[in-house]
Amino acid sequence: MRLPLLRSLRYYRERALLSQAKLAARSGVSKSTIMRAEAGDINVFPPTGQKLADALGVTLEQLVERPERNHPEPADWRPLATRVA
Repeated sequence: MRLPLLRSLRYYRERALLSQAKLAARSGVSKSTIMRAEAGDINVFPPTGQKLADALGVTLEQLVERPERNHPEPADWRPLATRVA
């Protein structure tokens, strides 16, 4: 069984200020798999999706959800590293 497209992968990767190469190193998933998943060219097996979710600090469900369901409005979005508490 494969997961549906990881619709929110790029959003969470960019939110974490990670390049595809850094996410690959952190997750153990190849950069080419990340590139193809973000482009919507492939679906991934659940263990691969879980590795990506763990590396990004989100749930697998968040990666699979449609972006508009779990992302803030564009005007409210800033990378986590630049938010002031």
